[in-house]
Amino acid sequence: MFVSLAWLPKATVQAAIGSLALDNSKALPEEREDKFSMITNGEKVLTIAVLSILITAPIGAIAIRLTAGKLLPKTSKDTDDSSKPKEV
Repeated sequence: MFVSLAWLPKATVQAAIGSLALDNSKALPEEREDKFSMITNGEKVLTIAVLSILITAPIGAIAIRLTAGKLLPKTSKDTDDSSKPKEV
């Protein structure tokens, strides 16, 4: 459950491919009659990608902070001091 909440703010896909639609539409030849509409659609895709990053990042950060203590219980290894080096 915690992993699904922790992955919410990860917008690497949107960041990586958000501008591809716009770049590809700008690379079309000038002779294409639908170039303007393709550029407009590319701008819309980029805008949606940026908005999804801006919306999911804070929501995911809040969800992680609120649920980490409840969904990730401490084990005895977490509270055990035997892993620390002993002073001589």
